[in-house]
Amino acid sequence: MTFSGYDTYGYANYNSSEVYEYLGHELAVKAGLDAYDVNLRMNGMGAAEDQTDPKYKQVASWLASVRITQDKYAHLSNGNVVTITVSAPKGTPVRSFKKKFTVENLKKVQTVETEELVKNEITFTGMNGSGVANVGNEGLSIDEGDTYGLSNGDTVTVTLSQDYIDSLLEQGKAPSEESFTVKVSGLKNFSDIGKMDTLLEMIAKLPAQTYEDNPADEYESYGERYTIESGKTYVRSGSDSYSYYGEDDVHNDMTISLVTAYKITRTTTWVEDTYSNKAGDVETEVMYTYFGYQNVNVYNGSLILSDLYSMQDNSDNYDMDAVYAELEMDGYVEYASTQPST
Repeated sequence: MTFSGYDTYGYANYNSSEVYEYLGHELAVKAGLDAYDVNLRMNGMGAAEDQTDPKYKQVASWLASVRITQDKYAHLSNGNVVTITVSAPKGTPVRSFKKKFTVENLKKVQTVETEELVKNEITFTGMNGSGVANVGNEGLSIDEGDTYGLSNGDTVTVTLSQDYIDSLLEQGKAPSEESFTVKVSGLKNFSDIGKMDTLLEMIAKLPAQTYEDNPADEYESYGERYTIESGKTYVRSGSDSYSYYGEDDVHNDMTISLVTAYKITRTTTWVEDTYSNKAGDVETEVMYTYFGYQNVNVYNGSLILSDLYSMQDNSDNYDMDAVYAELEMDGYVEYASTQPST
């Protein structure tokens, strides 16, 4: 009987091949076969025709009737007793018996700081404000709310599954805790990307291209004038699987979407009477929207300002806060031209 593993998580095994070989030898001798001849035959050196010998058939029958069982195999501690039972029916020249073995020499499990065990399994990718927590071991999990939209300085809770804990214990490592927290760090800022200011300047021109003043003329009974006020700017990464400024420059596949919220006030002034209005009447309508560019490619840490796709929000927003809420629900984070790294 051999014991392996660690105290409380040990294993017991016996060599069944050796045991059955020994029994076969003893039964062959009991059947009246010569011991030397038996050894030759058991090593495959006997004559083939001897396999038809009735004595060998008797030995095979006896051996097939013998049962060997072991009461414990795993989760053993030093001092436990493992019992091997040999059961032979009447008429078999082997007596039934039990033999007990005391478990010993299993090493003690060592307590190890959980964070040290799995610190290399948790990585953060993406950008500051929209980072992603990645787990490199299926035995670990992160609370769903802590997985996306991360910023430097945030903390995420990592939990070890029971199966993973058991596997560590079987390796002699007892995690100090079943869960622990990790501080988010190393995420680059969106403002570190080159040509962001250029893209912001391009965005600032979009509202005026859509909402152009329309003065009254000889063909129109009214004129329209637009007042454009900018609000907050928001940004979103189009890929959360890159490693920004990584050694292999894998962030080349990254894209970003950048938008600015706007309050658009349209003032309509009638210059002549109409069916519903009189000359001099003024009406004001306020709209809240955003303009920007989506899925702009990033290469070598800078934006590629070609083949751009502009975008405008067509939702019926009640106020600027509604625009901000819509963007945040779509995964955008507020953009600042300077963001401190942590």
